[in-house]
Amino acid sequence: MAYHVYQTKAIIIESTPYDEASRSFTFLTETLGIISGTAQGIRKHQSKLKYHSSLYSLVDLSTVRGREKWRVTSLREVLKADPKSYKAWARIAKIITTLTDVSRSAKIESLPISVLELSENGQSDIQKTLSDLFFVAQAFHLYLASEKAEIETAEILTVYKILFILGYIDASSEFGEQLVKSMYSSSTSTNKNTEYSFSTNEINLTKQNRKAMVIAINQAIKELGL
Repeated sequence: MAYHVYQTKAIIIESTPYDEASRSFTFLTETLGIISGTAQGIRKHQSKLKYHSSLYSLVDLSTVRGREKWRVTSLREVLKADPKSYKAWARIAKIITTLTDVSRSAKIESLPISVLELSENGQSDIQKTLSDLFFVAQAFHLYLASEKAEIETAEILTVYKILFILGYIDASSEFGEQLVKSMYSSSTSTNKNTEYSFSTNEINLTKQNRKAMVIAINQAIKELGL
């Protein structure tokens, strides 16, 4: 029986040893939403995939759908996370996985989802939301790869955007409106890579309004019980 192979960009947000030589992953993907997948034998010494499966890495993922989980057929690491950013990534990954969990989130009705469950127009509201989350996380990744990256500032901006996209932050303040305007003014709606990239203006806005943004983030997190 032939299986359809899905190919997408993804970020590894969870990684757990599975069986004797395998590994279970949670991926935040560009086109498949948030999925759980297993890579058989990836922990074996001769496995080539293990060199492309670092936690929080941006990867090119090939996968097929199994009965309960997706099965990883190929991984190619595009960008490895800087170890200095691991703590920030851990906090961001926890927020994403918790808020997109079916039992915890009232904003999103049925997660995780896949392309097999999209609406007739090609993309459900849930899928678009998860796609937007991927592009924000990818923007964080790409920004941290720059020479003058400021991890703490970028983390505040990333978490603020995530909570805004999921509807947990009201960006009606002056700086919030400026930030949202900056998010959507740099590109057309079809160019998500540019739309969610961290501009100099966004970084400066975050620095200037750090205290207010942290208060808004902490209030949302407190209300969510995180």
